[in-house]
Amino acid sequence: MHIQVDSDSESARYVLTGPHTGRARELASHTAASNFWIKWPATRDEAQPTMPDGWRLVEPQFLMSARLARAAPTLPYGYSLTMDDEGSALEAKVMTDSGALAASGRLGLTALAVPDQIVTQVAHQRRGLGKAIMGALSNAALDRGRSEGILLASGQGRHLYEALGWRVLSPFWAAVHHA
Repeated sequence: MHIQVDSDSESARYVLTGPHTGRARELASHTAASNFWIKWPATRDEAQPTMPDGWRLVEPQFLMSARLARAAPTLPYGYSLTMDDEGSALEAKVMTDSGALAASGRLGLTALAVPDQIVTQVAHQRRGLGKAIMGALSNAALDRGRSEGILLASGQGRHLYEALGWRVLSPFWAAVHHA
């Protein structure tokens, strides 16, 4: 599956649904865009894949799922949360009272709710902002008839999601191209 992302850290990605390291290498050999990602499920026991020049393997990723539950997102003093509806996707942002972006996240709406790019800026971490973003996105998904969620988590994100009731289905390899 090809997904256009268009963020500063990720232009687009391929997500493969099976342990197809050979297919990941083939896609990588035909992709020259900077900040392009390829992600695919694979067990930790599999040999570390080799990728073409310009590609780098990154920290482990984890496919996770959850049955969504209604949340009451709370924010510390000095922060506010907004939600922008983009049709098939939603974007949640936590802003400071001075207008600085503190945290954000997106929610893709397919048959499942797909949280993506949940990021808390370093200066605002450890204040519950990621939990507030996930709560707001879960509520939005439930409001739109989705009760199940799926996401790809980084190693750091995995801890947040597990604390919110998400469970790991499979580890994922991830590779990024730097032109």
